[in-house]
Amino acid sequence: MKKLLLFLMASCAFAAGTVNVTLAPLTPTAVPVWVLTYAWTGDASTGSVPATAAAALIQQAQLQGYLIYEGEFIPGATTVPTNGYSVTVTNTASVDVLAGAGSTLSSTTSKVSLISPPQILSGTLTLNVSGQSVASATGQVLIYLVPNPYTGTQVTTALVNVTTNPSGVCVPPQPLNFNNGTGSGAGQLSGCACSGGSCTWATIGGGSGTFTALTGDATSTATGGATTVLKVNGNTPGGTCTSQFVSSVSSSAVPTCTSVTPTLAGLSNVTNDAQTKAAIMPNTAPSAGQVAVGNAGGTAYAPVTISGGCTLASTGVMTCSGSGNMNTSTYDPAAIAQQVVGTTATQTLSNKTLVAPVLGAATATSVSTGTSPPASAWFTGTAGLDGFGTGTCSGTVPAGAGFLCALSTLSGPEWMTSGGSIPVVMGPASATSGHVATFNGTNGSLLQDGGALPTGTVTTVGFTGGLISVGSPTSAPALTVAGTSGGIVGFTSSSAWASSAAWAAGGIGYGLGAGSVPVATAAGTAKQIVLSGGAGAPTMIDFPHVMDIPAANCGPSSTPGAGWSTSISPICRAGTNNKGGVLPFADASTAQFDLEIPGDADLTSGNYPYIKLFFTDGANTSGTEIFQAQVSCYVADFSATDDVAFATAQVFTTRTATAANRSGSENLQFNSTSMSGCVAGASMIVLITRNTDTAASPVNVSKASITFSRLLAVGAQ
Repeated sequence: MKKLLLFLMASCAFAAGTVNVTLAPLTPTAVPVWVLTYAWTGDASTGSVPATAAAALIQQAQLQGYLIYEGEFIPGATTVPTNGYSVTVTNTASVDVLAGAGSTLSSTTSKVSLISPPQILSGTLTLNVSGQSVASATGQVLIYLVPNPYTGTQVTTALVNVTTNPSGVCVPPQPLNFNNGTGSGAGQLSGCACSGGSCTWATIGGGSGTFTALTGDATSTATGGATTVLKVNGNTPGGTCTSQFVSSVSSSAVPTCTSVTPTLAGLSNVTNDAQTKAAIMPNTAPSAGQVAVGNAGGTAYAPVTISGGCTLASTGVMTCSGSGNMNTSTYDPAAIAQQVVGTTATQTLSNKTLVAPVLGAATATSVSTGTSPPASAWFTGTAGLDGFGTGTCSGTVPAGAGFLCALSTLSGPEWMTSGGSIPVVMGPASATSGHVATFNGTNGSLLQDGGALPTGTVTTVGFTGGLISVGSPTSAPALTVAGTSGGIVGFTSSSAWASSAAWAAGGIGYGLGAGSVPVATAAGTAKQIVLSGGAGAPTMIDFPHVMDIPAANCGPSSTPGAGWSTSISPICRAGTNNKGGVLPFADASTAQFDLEIPGDADLTSGNYPYIKLFFTDGANTSGTEIFQAQVSCYVADFSATDDVAFATAQVFTTRTATAANRSGSENLQFNSTSMSGCVAGASMIVLITRNTDTAASPVNVSKASITFSRLLAVGAQ
């Protein structure tokens, strides 16, 4: 095959960027690979490279459909390009066929990138170089094109075809072919071999005879070459396990079958269920209301019926009853409770041990009013008066004891005595509502009904004080209070008091010192604040809100800047200490600034804002300096224009200069004319003008301050 070389040079003006395009086959190769080369040179001044299409790809039409397989990027060796430059190669649809492989390239190192996935060549390819600014820099871009195995007769889905050997011309890549026939060439492999640019089918390795089928532990077919495995390591693979599980598989694919045992299942310590029932828990049904109770040896359970004065129903309800006597086996809680309160007949307790707080009766005992109970009615032991402890009934009354063993219904008061020095007072069985209780006077231990409360009349009432007087000394004495409605009470001396005059609603109270009652101020306006008057009366004022508006500033490297809108050129003060900026006002000079009126500003008459103008005499040592201020307000609700005419000017007090750079300020309060049209929350423009005066040099203005009167409101804007 004759070697073909195509050469194309882009036409450009002298010293402009150029691109030389070449297209040639890569030889010698077993597969026809073509190389597309772009050799580029940057512009002599800007380093730019013109976008250039490879027309040779259209001329070599047989390459259409080839795969764009690899890209190689080579920077120039003498004049290197800008580090990080990028290359794209676009098709007719302006798509980068390099898939971004040419982005951010090195200025000194070459790069080779496989295009993944490979792109199909369709039409021409255009080189684009970006990010390159080195004058006259050079570089190369190589694109490798390979045949597409998925077009025409080259389609294949196998590595080796099982068929008779082909012959003649071939186009790589092609799979190997195995001749499974029975005639000449049987058992041979053939492949597509290339030499000198031409490719033909050739035999790879010798072989002859007929196809031989496999025998023994495997079989095969001559037509398809399919192989069937009969045995593995001499054994037939596979097998089944019945009522067992597969515990292992041998190298011959034969399973081992294993039976399930209690040990394998982790149940080696579980006893038989029948053994458990027979040895521990009887399997006979119990009677109604019985419970399982462990035997004395602690080895088994048996059904038992509850006894001892209580029964248990099959519903789980337990019922306990008795004769009312307290003995070692039964007791009647209801009977004992009745004995404690003494409302039933006496119960017999034959010298049995008592457990507190239960109280019982030993014998029936009657106790008359004012007499002591007999010794047989006392309980001895370690208990205290609160009813907790143990003991027995006896015929003596020990010191410190205090349990009464017998209580009965008595006609008079009932006793309970500690037997020592601490009595327990008891009352009568009944009393009249509203009466008082009195002691009987005998032993101080019994109470009796003392009758109704006595009645009487107050005969004398005395009181000292200037505001309260006694009307009459009767059983219901009248006290008269005198004072001023709306006032407060205050002491005028250590022993006298008096009423103040009525305080105004909303007034602030304050003291007048010794000898006087406090008084109050008049009411202020809502939302005002209190201003102390020292030793005098406090006053109510609007909150003063001061805003500073600098006229100029002095920035880095002593660069002045204006803070107000003006045509005056600002200057830096440039003093030893004062490095601030100022606006030098000549006669008729003007400057203005814009600020917001607070949303809660008080703009009523007498409360209009104040303005103070701060300035220095500059170079003036004599002459007058006169300024004026004008106001223009515009709304903040988009209902009107922001370009409103200024009101009539108000003039500041005239300043007379006496020495250079003397600083000071002049102020005035805006009047109703200036504030006409101004509302809270609106914007206010203030125009400052230097009037014609007699001072020769500019007057340096540093700032202005505006003071608004505010009736404070949360969230006011």
